[in-house]
Amino acid sequence: MTVSFADAAGNTVIASSDPSASGAAFFIDVDDSQGVSVLQSGANGAVTDGQIAPKDVGVIRWLIIPTAESAGQSPDGKLFMVGATLTYSYGGKVETVQVASDSIVVKPQPQLTLDYFLTEEVIADDAFTPEFEPPQPYTLGLRISNSGYGSAANVTIDSAQPRIVDNEQQLAVDFSILGSFLDDQPSAASLLINFGTVASQQVRAVAGSCSRACRAPLPILAPTSAMPTSSAAR
Repeated sequence: MTVSFADAAGNTVIASSDPSASGAAFFIDVDDSQGVSVLQSGANGAVTDGQIAPKDVGVIRWLIIPTAESAGQSPDGKLFMVGATLTYSYGGKVETVQVASDSIVVKPQPQLTLDYFLTEEVIADDAFTPEFEPPQPYTLGLRISNSGYGSAANVTIDSAQPRIVDNEQQLAVDFSILGSFLDDQPSAASLLINFGTVASQQVRAVAGSCSRACRAPLPILAPTSAMPTSSAAR
């Protein structure tokens, strides 16, 4: 059996089992089979040599993954037809059946990029003087860009705290989050930010006001990782 793909105009499109294939609109591979013995998986989702016992039912399932480019740029996505050619032998006679095509719609995906920004110098209490110098708030910023053509819904980002990378004197250091702004609107004083929907080609930003309890020349890194979660339109 071979699986075939075509666009809305009936033109053949490439589906490959090679994840590094260029020009493919879909990646396809056999995901599971039941009731089919000695089944051999071939290139591009093809299967051969399968046998189904008398009065038994055979089931073959394929995993089909569209590439990022296959959906195009329209929010409505693109229509594709998926069919198959089945060849089998029975009683010494070979038969070929064209399986009727079914339609699928591939919608564009979001593609999110996160950029962090941190104040270069952070001022807090000097641990080497008896006087207490009040810490000065500084900004930790995050910009999220959606360069894809699909919207990302329910986007939540849980960022890590800024990290001290050098503290030879083992000074006690503490960070506090004083507040934050999401797109210039007040938001929760937290590293867990709910962005809601990030539309296609949209850029959104959050800025958090923070303070540090100890003043010393300690190199600080902004978070290098975050946990974005979203449910994109499908």
